[in-house]
Amino acid sequence: MIDFLYQIGLSKFDSILLFGSPIMGLFGALAHSFSIDLDWNKSPQLEYTSKKEKNASFSISEESKRERGFWIMSRIILGIIVGFAIGLFFIGTLNSTVTAMSKILLISLIAGFSSHKILFYLDSHRILKILKKLDEAN
Repeated sequence: MIDFLYQIGLSKFDSILLFGSPIMGLFGALAHSFSIDLDWNKSPQLEYTSKKEKNASFSISEESKRERGFWIMSRIILGIIVGFAIGLFFIGTLNSTVTAMSKILLISLIAGFSSHKILFYLDSHRILKILKKLDEAN
């Protein structure tokens, strides 16, 4: 696979961007999905239980497990797609330095973190209006 990328003219730097950006987008999306579950402004409550309640089992319904799994996977996939798009956007446009690569990977991480807002923006058809204006300008 990597030989194919070199044959079509991609450098090592471009290959790292092509694979690294989606991975950073994935980490950003995962971090956001975990941060939603946490309330950062208050510490967890201490709860006291009786001895009888310690042996009680807690179960989650199958439907709830499926919905939660789908929700997390959709965020991960969305983060990967956004990271990949950012990687494609910067291929061949920057100097092949570690500094440039780390900045792009950081952008991919942040974009993965906010990928749900990017999807909302695309869903609101604002991007279609921008594309129509660009077509009219050409």
